[in-house]
Amino acid sequence: MDGPSKRRQKPFGNTLKLVEDTLYLTQLVMDRAPDSIIWMDDQGAIVYVNDAACTSLGYTRDELLSMTLSDIDPDRERDTFENEMKNLRRLGSKTFDARRRTKDGRLFPVEITTNYFEYKGRFIGISFDRDIAARKRAESERESALEALRESEEKYRFLMEQMSDTVWTLDMNMRPTYVSQASTDTLGFTPEERLQQNLSEMVTPETYKRLMTVLAQELEKEQDPAVKPNRSIVIEMEYYHKKGHTRWLENRVRAIRDTNGTIAGLHGVSRDITDRKEAERDKYHREKLQGILEMAGTVCHEMNQPMQIILGLTELLLKKTAQDNPDYQKLCRVKKQIQRMNEITDKLMSIQHYKTEDYAGFTQIIDINDLHADADGGK
Repeated sequence: MDGPSKRRQKPFGNTLKLVEDTLYLTQLVMDRAPDSIIWMDDQGAIVYVNDAACTSLGYTRDELLSMTLSDIDPDRERDTFENEMKNLRRLGSKTFDARRRTKDGRLFPVEITTNYFEYKGRFIGISFDRDIAARKRAESERESALEALRESEEKYRFLMEQMSDTVWTLDMNMRPTYVSQASTDTLGFTPEERLQQNLSEMVTPETYKRLMTVLAQELEKEQDPAVKPNRSIVIEMEYYHKKGHTRWLENRVRAIRDTNGTIAGLHGVSRDITDRKEAERDKYHREKLQGILEMAGTVCHEMNQPMQIILGLTELLLKKTAQDNPDYQKLCRVKKQIQRMNEITDKLMSIQHYKTEDYAGFTQIIDINDLHADADGGK
């Protein structure tokens, strides 16, 4: 009876057939890669392009193979190629942003990764081009949004400076001795109502504790003759509104002194900064999420090429596997899942606006199936 080694067959037949299949698979993966792939020789002549390069540039393969790199790169000087080749030989690989010119003259931005190789003693440069027009548009839109936010903040600051702030005084028992009318607009309490309260009733316990700590520190400074008696401090305090919610006020506080220079009370001017505090909080969460999304985009970028290779291998194996073979359905499932992964990475890499949804009843996640919805939770 034959042993296991005699019964086992090589997946692609004999050695020659294995080499042929490997070369075919390599060619297939290169031709069908989602990014443009361009090979050039030591004269800058294009010696290979894949399908994506032909599609993005609008040329046929034969047309591109009769051209040089300078024909599709509007920013490249023909006499600089030799220096660029020497630099690439020294580095081995480099990534940079550039532009490509299509057959109809249109220019579009690309991220290029070029690698240096030598074949039979001659230079071969292999360039992987990724169209980043969408990314550039997103960056431009993001910068416009930031500029609009800066302008909005400047207008908000101007309006706030024109509004009447609340002016107040306290004795050293933290009871108001004067409150201006603006308090009613800000916190809902009339000046008469305020005069019946203690500061501990006006602010949250956390704020009151912090204020007492600051006040104790300032009283200690009174022992230092070098400390200016007319100094002021700025402290943010969370006040109760008459309707039950809280609002944040920025207080500029200065001591009231008697004729002997002893602190007899406090004088303050309060400005409502609740919107600013909420904007800062939203900005923090937005920037945190943006960092996570950018990291996710980078991961997707790195995953894309291996997934394309796996997809190419799977398609090749499907072609070589009979449909009644038990492995055929397994390969179909592999192909379907790889395609699903491609869809997911494409969605993550194209996020510009997002919508959140409840998850597990206590947190929220991004709904990647509704990335372009302008919802209240979206940005």
